[in-house]
Amino acid sequence: MMLVINLVGLTFGLTVFLLIAQYVRSEFSYDSQHANADRIHVIEFHARISEQEMLAPIVSAVIPEDLSREITDIESYTRLSLVDDTRPMRAGGVSFLERGLGVVDSTFFRIFDGYEVIQGDRETVLTQPNSVVLSEEAAHRYFG
Repeated sequence: MMLVINLVGLTFGLTVFLLIAQYVRSEFSYDSQHANADRIHVIEFHARISEQEMLAPIVSAVIPEDLSREITDIESYTRLSLVDDTRPMRAGGVSFLERGLGVVDSTFFRIFDGYEVIQGDRETVLTQPNSVVLSEEAAHRYFG
């Protein structure tokens, strides 16, 4: 009986250790594909509303701009806004719903330089109004 209890305890302990190790590994490798990953930081909104704590990477669009004027150590910033729902799109007479859309600043690819740009210049790709960057999968949907 003691052997079974010891084996169950050992199995449980090893399982918990492996789960924690996987979590820590994931946290330390987050965004590590970018050259300056150790210098990329996120501004988060932290509040308590009706006894409920809220923590989210959501701030007013002017906050990064104001912070960069006041804190001279900020080299650059970019804002990212993800669209939560699906949007109807049309390409070549075919209609479909597109998910996973986002809006970013022109500095996005300078900060997040680990993403491959297949066509175009990563320095100028988002400098013009109404510019768009497509994943390879989305480009095939739109242009075949």
